[in-house]
Amino acid sequence: MEMDARAKKTKKKKRRVAAKINIFDDEKQHISSSRSSNSTKKRRLRTRKEKIKLLDDEGTSLAEKGAYGQAIGKWNQALQMSLDADDEANLKAVLHEQCSQVYLEMGRAYDAVVQAHKAVENDSTFVHGYVSLARAQLNLGEPYMALSTMQKAILLDPTTPALWKEFHELKEISDRGKKLGNTHCRPLACSNCYDRSINHHSQPIDKPNMCTDNSI
Repeated sequence: MEMDARAKKTKKKKRRVAAKINIFDDEKQHISSSRSSNSTKKRRLRTRKEKIKLLDDEGTSLAEKGAYGQAIGKWNQALQMSLDADDEANLKAVLHEQCSQVYLEMGRAYDAVVQAHKAVENDSTFVHGYVSLARAQLNLGEPYMALSTMQKAILLDPTTPALWKEFHELKEISDRGKKLGNTHCRPLACSNCYDRSINHHSQPIDKPNMCTDNSI
């Protein structure tokens, strides 16, 4: 009887040990599965950002060749792939600002204003966004609004001489308008008010905020 009791105790211990081993195995499988899932997500994120960067570069290349409609189409695709996340705010701001530049080149000042507004809405610290907005507002015939917008750019970057130069030019235009009693001014040609280079950003690229259209 004593031998039977010992045998039963031994069997119970073995079952408990086996159960613990199974629990540990399940935990290991769960950890392994979780790591695999995280790794897959990171790969997808990396691939998505790489595609956005590629579309951005293609759009820039097309814009430099004067293929503005195609450039906007590429940037639209990049915006559609962007996420509603704080770490991609500057990415979207850059795309919208580039659309603004292109619309201004096409003589579509209103669309340029819309896109520049979206740029600074996504990133309120984006100096280029305010500069492009000011230029678009000037071309739309709103020198006073343009002057106010340029002041915001200078507050963010007070050490860049080019910004001060452009600010003083805008002030002269505004002052002339006041002397003539005009609340609006005649829009300037794009080539007279800003450098045409699209590639001036030191940093690359919500629910997507797309450019106004891509069928141009």
